[in-house]
Amino acid sequence: MSSNGAMRRQLCVAADVRSYGRANTQLQLSHQRFLLEVLDEAGRRAGLERTRWWRSGSGDSEFAVLPDSEPEAVVVDRFVRELGAGLDRHNGQRVEAAKLRLRVAIHFGPVVPAENGYAGPAPVEVHRLLESAALKAALEDNPGADLALVLSDVVYRDTVHEGHTTLRPDEFESVAVELKEFSGTAWLWSQVRSGQRGTAGAAPAAPSAPGGPHVSTTVNGSVSGSDLVFGIRNG
Repeated sequence: MSSNGAMRRQLCVAADVRSYGRANTQLQLSHQRFLLEVLDEAGRRAGLERTRWWRSGSGDSEFAVLPDSEPEAVVVDRFVRELGAGLDRHNGQRVEAAKLRLRVAIHFGPVVPAENGYAGPAPVEVHRLLESAALKAALEDNPGADLALVLSDVVYRDTVHEGHTTLRPDEFESVAVELKEFSGTAWLWSQVRSGQRGTAGAAPAAPSAPGGPHVSTTVNGSVSGSDLVFGIRNG
């Protein structure tokens, strides 16, 4: 891909497998295969065209820049729910150590086509969100969660807060992310396995007002807060 200097705003999605480096070779092979399978299946079920996404993979992760034809609210809502449901099906018959558990970050912002992919603030920010301590802690501290999602502030406010998704604002936690040169607010959500609480991918009831405690995270992985909850809270 060559750059023509044309900046545009695009939706960026990044996904990463938890604890990939600790897995043996056979499990890594399995995780690579099923990472793509669950992402592709979630896209199909959500009515998206992943074949039109620009995608870059690195074994345990995928970074994608989406075309304008892919509705942002569908990606944030139905794609995420279908991804959770797919992980639930995949992990149902697997021992704990072999389960595929994913971190996902979504951001909308400026990108510029470049010689080796994309340049610009949005690709950098979505990767900072993906590597944030709060998102990692959402899986590390909650063995029953197979999917943890973080939205940038602009995506949360334009889609979830404005009522364009079945994800409720009160299901998200506000987190302050500070990582390398990035500092900003993001919004955290995770989904537990269907056998432990509700049904994975099921839409919640009526939406309610945004809210929730504020949590600070830093690059060293510390998370502070007196009322920190990762997961779905049912009012």
